[in-house]
Amino acid sequence: MSSSDWYKPELLSQLSRKRDKEIVDAMLAAEVKKYEDLQFTKADLATVAEATKALALQCQMQAKATLEQFVTRCLADIFPENRYRFKLVYERKRDQSEVRFVLVDAEGNEYDPLNANGGGVVDIIAFALRLATIVLSKPKPAQVLILDEPFRFLSADHRGRVAALLDSLASELGFQFIMVTHIPELARGNVVEL
Repeated sequence: MSSSDWYKPELLSQLSRKRDKEIVDAMLAAEVKKYEDLQFTKADLATVAEATKALALQCQMQAKATLEQFVTRCLADIFPENRYRFKLVYERKRDQSEVRFVLVDAEGNEYDPLNANGGGVVDIIAFALRLATIVLSKPKPAQVLILDEPFRFLSADHRGRVAALLDSLASELGFQFIMVTHIPELARGNVVEL
């Protein structure tokens, strides 16, 4: 093409088409690159999601073991004749984990603690779970547990064992229990009567 041919319409049209094609090709290449990067990101996200699920399951199992042992220990201290074992049963519902509480007796029979036992058992489980969650917390909160009538459904023949359990846990864990109660056997330490 000579210098005098540049203004010819057909040449200008060819150059324009060529330039347009290069622009379109460059834009298409950029879009393909974005799509490839996005696919790479989706794969990365899937890998991270799987790793997160695995870590969550591991944490769940560690917490499960600690909670079961702690609650079982408290139940054994108060109800040694029943030899209850506390168990957490995890179930997958609506694409998330749910947990239900189960008591297992010496023969392996499972019971729903809310429906199959007296309120005293539920009082001990509730107390033990509250205390265990504080013990498991990171960072550690203040080692104080404030309780309002925590053992109100516990029969009188178990009150001495509860008092011994409170003393034992306070000593072992370095905990202070502040408790409102009408049960004189549970009054320990600095007692304020109203």
